[in-house]
Amino acid sequence: MISRPLIVIFLTSIIMTLNIAQWGQGQSLPLLTLPNGEYYYSSPSSSEGFDSPYILLHKWGRIAVGIDARLPTNVACFKGFVDDNRIVDTTVVWPPYAPDAQWQYQPGEMVDLSGYERMIDAATAADTAALDVCLEVFSR
Repeated sequence: MISRPLIVIFLTSIIMTLNIAQWGQGQSLPLLTLPNGEYYYSSPSSSEGFDSPYILLHKWGRIAVGIDARLPTNVACFKGFVDDNRIVDTTVVWPPYAPDAQWQYQPGEMVDLSGYERMIDAATAADTAALDVCLEVFSR
């Protein structure tokens, strides 16, 4: 017979494993609590035949730099601050990314990521290359 404490430990381990699996696809922890790295968020309500609106970003602590592709005709680079599951107080750069590019500061909330699904390994090579351009723009 298995002792009661061992059963509790075993069940707790299973529950934690299931929760971690859920966080990987769709149900996400707030961005602020995630480790530094690259994150891809996609809109769950995209129409077939159209590109899904998405946000691809790199996070360092409370700073995020990324691509805002919620409107396919108006893709921009941004740099902002992570506040729970939102990106706030952003600076947006519109293409072309030349020295005279259009820069715009947006106080307040830029995007609430809770309406998006965090995707694992969903970014394409083109998306990653575009993120590299955004990182370069904000490193100047």
